[in-house]
Amino acid sequence: MLTVNELFSGIGTQSFALKYLGIPFKVVGISEIDKFAIQAYTALHGETRNYGDICEIDKLDYADLWTYSFPCTDISSAGKGKGLKAVDENGNEVITRSGLLFEVERLLAKSCGFDIVNGELVKNESYEINPPKYLVLENVSELLKFKKHNVYFYKWLERLDELGYNSYYDILNAKHFGIPQNRERVFCLSVRKDVFTGDLGLPNVNSLIEKPLKSDFKDFVEDTVLNYYGGFMVDETINPYLIPAFTRDILDISKSDKEIFTCECKSGFLDHRVGIKVAPTIRHQKAHTVIYINNQIHRLTARETWRFMGIKDKDFDKIKENSKLSDSRLCALAGNAIVVPVLMSIFNQIWQIEQGKEPYGYMEVPFLTVNVKEKV
Repeated sequence: MLTVNELFSGIGTQSFALKYLGIPFKVVGISEIDKFAIQAYTALHGETRNYGDICEIDKLDYADLWTYSFPCTDISSAGKGKGLKAVDENGNEVITRSGLLFEVERLLAKSCGFDIVNGELVKNESYEINPPKYLVLENVSELLKFKKHNVYFYKWLERLDELGYNSYYDILNAKHFGIPQNRERVFCLSVRKDVFTGDLGLPNVNSLIEKPLKSDFKDFVEDTVLNYYGGFMVDETINPYLIPAFTRDILDISKSDKEIFTCECKSGFLDHRVGIKVAPTIRHQKAHTVIYINNQIHRLTARETWRFMGIKDKDFDKIKENSKLSDSRLCALAGNAIVVPVLMSIFNQIWQIEQGKEPYGYMEVPFLTVNVKEKV
């Protein structure tokens, strides 16, 4: 059995990935403060110990795996790009919301028997030594792509090495994992050196024996959309200020062979994109994730946004039945989640190591997918 600490757990897509793989696991605890995410997690996975605010946690109980998708707020291009550290109006350096990574560093160092003093590891003999075997990081691609942010990422890798971990990282895109969504995210798998020291690479589109999984919108959208037989139509649930642009460009959209069509419209941050082969990235903000399918411009429903994260209908039904969360809130929670099949591929590697098998390497990682319309 794999034991897990889910830090910044959100709705618990980490638990979904383990469950869908059939890996026996137990969540030791989560760390989450968003009341809607906590409500969703409880409805989906049952009552679970919550350590609470990560800044207030003294130490974590042992778990084989820690997952830590720390806030992207100050890294993402959708935010203000402050980075992990910023300077306030008085000229003082402050830790941002994305800087909560440093709290993970503090807790991990403590589990390895160290305090961090002026940026250096200082041995503390009073600490119980109980470091996890594995850590899995997920965040927006800007963490690796932009120098302002990746300087902290590379320092983090150096710290992991100091604490006894080998790390394997890459930018992975959901569209290569059987999910028709253009969603690039940085993933980093860190493995304790006494557990595994071999050659290992995260699954990516450039390292396959077989071609990446292809997927089609028809496997993810509602039947009412698939059964439409009328002329060109723009979904009436799209906000009125976007409809003129979509209506004006609909002929060009229908003939385009692009993955995503961008209308000439200054309506807001990327809200004017139309997915043709893959959906635009689903975001936390009240965006309009829009696709072109079956002769219509269609805004994804709450159920569909969850499908586009690789979550099964039976789990969406569970949260609809066991919570009072609105559809707009469920869409926002999906935007903050992690695409399940991507996690499945990484967790599959961990499980191979746990079983004492040769883990999948650069050329052998299976691309796993999910039948999202499964209801039983």
